[in-house]
Amino acid sequence: MINRAAMRAIRRPAEPRQEPANLLALVDECASLAWPDGEATRPWAEAYAKDHRLRMARDLELVKHYLPAGAKLAEFGAVPLLLTLPL
Repeated sequence: MINRAAMRAIRRPAEPRQEPANLLALVDECASLAWPDGEATRPWAEAYAKDHRLRMARDLELVKHYLPAGAKLAEFGAVPLLLTLPL
């Protein structure tokens, strides 16, 4: 049986959110510092940083909101270090 109230809640549009300018700047700064060792992977790392900068800033927002200062966070597959380095 379909829960009609739940379906209405799911269909509700998300509230508009402002881009976190300070966190985007931090991600950009860290992206300029963290490069792979090999020159062959540099174009990939640059494209990755450009394509994922907003997501990384949003991830940092979540960490800031939900984790207490000094909490430990495991980031698996952290190349380039666009989440780990800003923390």
